Order: sequence, then structure tokens, then C-alpha cells
Amino acid sequence: MATDRTRAAAPARLAGVDPARIVPLLPERLGGWSRTSLEPASRDDGIAEHGPTLRAEYERDRATATLSSDAAASRSTLATDWNGPPVDRATDTGREAFYKKDGRIFRETFETASHESSVTCTMASGIVVVAISRSADIEALRALVNAVDLDRAGALRRRR
Repeated sequence: MATDRTRAAAPARLAGVDPARIVPLLPERLGGWSRTSLEPASRDDGIAEHGPTLRAEYERDRATATLSSDAAASRSTLATDWNGPPVDRATDTGREAFYKKDGRIFRETFETASHESSVTCTMASGIVVVAISRSADIEALRALVNAVDLDRAGALRRRR
């Protein structure tokens, strides 16, 4: 159930998806993590790749992570059409991996210089869930993203 604080945090319009349907994707407790904040994100945050998102900060033990749900992307043909093998490769700045699981595309990155890890899940509907941290490893971020109700996220549709 949305509290006054989370209702206030949700922007009036989030790329045509009712914000009240986005907020439950970022609950107060998620896979052993506790949410410490929930607010709109912007492109300036380095999170809102396609447009406005909701951003939640989570803590567990000594680790913190930012989890966002982006409803601004258009329908993802990559998630529906890509049938390639998993990719795991070194980059100029660290490592990245791509794989498809349950009809969703996952991208995992690690930046050597900043020690920043990220896990991005892109659904065929265009909904994107991203976890980013400098103190949690890929496995912890993968578990955080998978703790989100990805079936519910993938079923979100834009308002007409």
C-alpha cells in the first residue's frame, strides 16, 4: 500500500504508465534489503536513461544500492527478438555480460576504476529495472533485481 511519502514521490505522469503501478515494484523491504528513500529520478542522476524513473535507495549490512524502475522506454524488440548466446567480455573500463532469461534481457557491468557494479533487466514491454552500487557486488545486485516482481513489472502497460 502506498504511503503519503511514496505517493508524493511518484511523479504525476511517468511516461504514460500510472505511477501508482510503479511504486509497488520498489517496496520497503526487498530480498533482505531495506528501502531508505523513494523519489523521482532524472537524467542528471545517471539512472534515467530513457526518461523519468522512480529511484529507491536500499541498504543491507554495509552495502547500499540504487534500484530504479524506468517506464519510459518503448517496447523492446531486443528483449523479444534476441536469441543469441550469452556474452561475457572485457571492456576498456571493466567487464560486461549480456544474457536472456525468461524472455528478459539482462546486462551486468563492472567498472574497474570506480568499482561500480550494475544489473539491468529489460522486459519486452519496455519496462527496465536497474540496480547500481559501488559497495554491493554483481551477485547481490542480481538478487536485488530478481527480488522485484518482474512478472508484474513486465505486465505494465502505458495509459492511452
